[in-house]
Amino acid sequence: ARQLSSLPAAEREAMEVATMFKTEALIGSQATKATILPQLPNARIIHLATHGLLDDYTGGG
Repeated sequence: ARQLSSLPAAEREAMEVATMFKTEALIGSQATKATILPQLPNARIIHLATHGLLDDYTGGG
């Protein structure tokens, strides 16, 4: 798997969004698939700071 660079402002962004919505941010070691997935069905709003990758599967360049 390809190693992606860190997102230096993501933690601060998560904390600011959590403050705006009066909730708790899941950051660092708390932000695991095992921790997040069970909470999704009860969430009204989900904010994720992530990388995005484009896979040009059409072969168009």
